[in-house]
Parts: sequence; structure tokens; C-alpha cells
Amino acid sequence: MAGDFGEILVFLYHAAIEPEVDLIGPKKWRLKQDRTKPAPFSDVVHFVLPHWPEASTEDRILCSEVKTKSTNAESTPISSAIADCEKDRTSRLAKTLVWLKERALHEDLGTTTVAHIERFTNATDHPYVQKEFRAVAVVCASLVDEELADAPEEEPTDYTVVVIAIPDLKRRYEEVFDAVHATVAELGDGT
Repeated sequence: MAGDFGEILVFLYHAAIEPEVDLIGPKKWRLKQDRTKPAPFSDVVHFVLPHWPEASTEDRILCSEVKTKSTNAESTPISSAIADCEKDRTSRLAKTLVWLKERALHEDLGTTTVAHIERFTNATDHPYVQKEFRAVAVVCASLVDEELADAPEEEPTDYTVVVIAIPDLKRRYEEVFDAVHATVAELGDGT
């Protein structure tokens, strides 16, 4: 649950930091093949296509690796997000796009279409695209000071490190998921 909450939060974070842009992206948490495991490859992916359906040099792809820490466990979300962000930059984003295209061929991905994905997979057919990578740690506010000791001392040049601190993170995501579950249950009762 914590991981799904973190990915949903970062999906919304992308929209918050890009308020003037129409972001296109799959809600990957809906594409899980096993509800107890995350969807494969890169966590959060958004496409920025300001002149769609025309490809342009202003097209961008946002890719965030998300790690969530809601309890005082042994995990190291900042360094883990950085390590997995490296995988996104070197190979996993490409695998994600291929996987998303395969899914889009057989099911509705909401705002994301095969044509959107092909803009980024058929790179030689289109102008260069800017890729923006983020390593995001979503951390309970009571743990954030300890976790910040794990942050890099120098600002990386090929990705951005983001730490989102949320008070009482575990309680908050449980409340959110309980409220969603209750709403779905009410709708299922015919009300």
C-alpha cells in the first residue's frame, strides 16, 4: 500500500510542478498483474506533447523512480530511489515504453495511446526528446531528518532528487485507501 500511495502521489506531483502543461501518462498502479506486486519497470512516466499530434523539439518525457518509507524500517528510500533512477536512465525507461505499448495495443490506458508511446519509441522518426529523470523518496515526516543524511552532497546533473515529507504517512495512506474502499463499496451497493 505504501508503494502504491507513493506512486499515486508522485503522479500528482508531476502535475503540480507542470501546471501549465497537459501531461499524458498511464496510471501504472492500475496495470499491476498481481495486486501484491508493483507494475514492472519505471514507476511514474508522463509525456509532454505540447503540439500533439505533431512531434516537436519541445516534447519531453518525465520519469520518476519512487521509494516510500512510512515506518522506522531498515529501508533507505533516498539511496534506493537514486540507484533505481540510474536503471531508469540506462535501460528501464526503454523497457517501460515497450511494455506500455504492448498493454496499449490490448487495453485502454486512459489518456495514453499507442501513438503517444510511439512518439518516444520511434526516436529516429521524430525530433530529439528531452528526458527528465527524478529519484523521489516519499518519507514519513518523523523520519525525514534521518533519511536526509542519505541524500547526495552534490547536486546530480542528470537527474533530480526529490524528498516529499508527509506527517503520519502510514496513517494517512491507510485513511485514504480506507475512504476509497468505502466509496467503492457504497457504489457497489447500488447507492
